[in-house]
Amino acid sequence: MRAHRAAQFDIVKTQRILGHRYVSTTARYIETSQDELDALVLGMDAAPIVAVPAILAVGEVRRPSFG
Repeated sequence: MRAHRAAQFDIVKTQRILGHRYVSTTARYIETSQDELDALVLGMDAAPIVAVPAILAVGEVRRPSFG
């Protein structure tokens, strides 16, 4: 977990630091409690909402406006 924290929680960097061949091996060694997972999922509700473009009708073409 110390290596993972040092790698700023990037699992690929952690894998390379530890010299594992597969990310799945690294993942087995990273301790994650259910409380941590619950907090992450609950925190997703607070994530900023990203505007999603409206769905166009079949055949409709909308050109971007630059002005």
